Amino acid sequence: MLSCKSDDYNPMKKKEFLFYLIKSLSRTEKRYLKIHFKHANSETIYSQLFSVIDKQAVYDEEAIKVKFKDYTFVKHFHLSKRYLYDLILQALRTYHREISQKAKINDLLKNVEILYLKGLYPLAERDCKLAARIADTYELDTAKLDVLYWERKLIQVQTPGDREKIGEVVREQYQVLTDLQQINGLWQNLLQLTPDPIDPRPSLQAHILQANVDYLQLLNESKIEDAEHTLTRLVNELEHYPKHLKNDPSIWPANLNNLLGLLLFAKKQAVALELIQKAKIFYASLPQLDTPTIRLILRTYNIELELYRDRKDRAAAQTAIEDIQDFLQKQKGSVPSSYLLSFWFQFANLHFWDKDYEQSLHWINRVLNYKFKGERTDLQRYIRWLNLMVHLELENFFVLRYYVGSMRRFLKKEGPLAQYEQILLRFFVQISTLGESDIKAAFSKLYSQLDKEVGVLQSQRVLDYIHFLDWAKERSAHS
Repeated sequence: MLSCKSDDYNPMKKKEFLFYLIKSLSRTEKRYLKIHFKHANSETIYSQLFSVIDKQAVYDEEAIKVKFKDYTFVKHFHLSKRYLYDLILQALRTYHREISQKAKINDLLKNVEILYLKGLYPLAERDCKLAARIADTYELDTAKLDVLYWERKLIQVQTPGDREKIGEVVREQYQVLTDLQQINGLWQNLLQLTPDPIDPRPSLQAHILQANVDYLQLLNESKIEDAEHTLTRLVNELEHYPKHLKNDPSIWPANLNNLLGLLLFAKKQAVALELIQKAKIFYASLPQLDTPTIRLILRTYNIELELYRDRKDRAAAQTAIEDIQDFLQKQKGSVPSSYLLSFWFQFANLHFWDKDYEQSLHWINRVLNYKFKGERTDLQRYIRWLNLMVHLELENFFVLRYYVGSMRRFLKKEGPLAQYEQILLRFFVQISTLGESDIKAAFSKLYSQLDKEVGVLQSQRVLDYIHFLDWAKERSAHS
């Protein structure tokens, strides 16, 4: 129990804060602090300073400075006092961690933040749920708002497209805010206050949300240019908030990636490339990368590769692949497997179109041997088609027959085949039995059949992953 009596401490001068804090400590708290100092060997001098101040009946700073005149810390005594003050409160926070249910929630949310930054989302969720139960049990509404903030962030980072779950959290936030507003109104009635009309204070978070609301509304109205201008303005404005970006470096890349995706859709590749180079400078300036920021950086790299693929800029793509490989290696352990699958597929695809079939096969085998279980089944499907294409280009006909059988079994497990897949499968079954002179005709037939499916291929974005039509057309012309 804290033994602080307010009557003893008024008036209190700023330079006496440390003295009064020490004097407020109970016997058990002092005992705990001595053990704490003993474990922290580097804090020996502060333990001595603590004891000297504790023995004083009235605070005498000059006497303390005389006693420690041979110690360098006396030269900046106000900083040393502040350090000891913070050290005592840090120890007391640990000592009194069970002081209240609110304190328990604070500790749990500290765990949640640490686990979130490390990408250990299921563990963070567990502590978040425990904090929510405590907040609900004891009607700690302000603490519940903090809990809901982390619940929303955890949903957004794991399943960003789950609007239903995010909506549930937002509705619960609204309920808590309504409860708090009712309590505030009752306080105003109790104190017989006349409430003044209050306008909401402008905040960066509100500004970001409003910009995104406007952006989505403009997209729904097919006003692509206006949507682009809205996001561009937001991204540029965020650069003027260095303190916010230092506190949460993910703010800028999250909105930047939305803009890059829109620019890619609008075929404004040059503008997107300029922003990507700007993003790389920003990422390089970050002293430390947490897991959510790493994911956003990976998303930027993914967009960059898509851009080079669309531009058929093979030289730039190869440079980007080297940069990304270096980044993946440095962040090993923090890269989600879904991103590994995406990058390895893109590497294989880009090397294929560069006619570097051996390197393409290297990345294909990385995917096939990794066993990605249920991750991105669409990419696992496409990588297997690419595998057949590479083995055909390398004229590995014996191996190709084996992989055709493997592909058939894989597709059977994944559900019904699309028409274009049936066409491709028949082609690969037949191709290994044909002579060299018949291969050109087989590719011509393949192109003709796929061309009839072009509407489906485009609507389902199949050609965004592997442009089967371009491949068949090129081979039918040059085989």
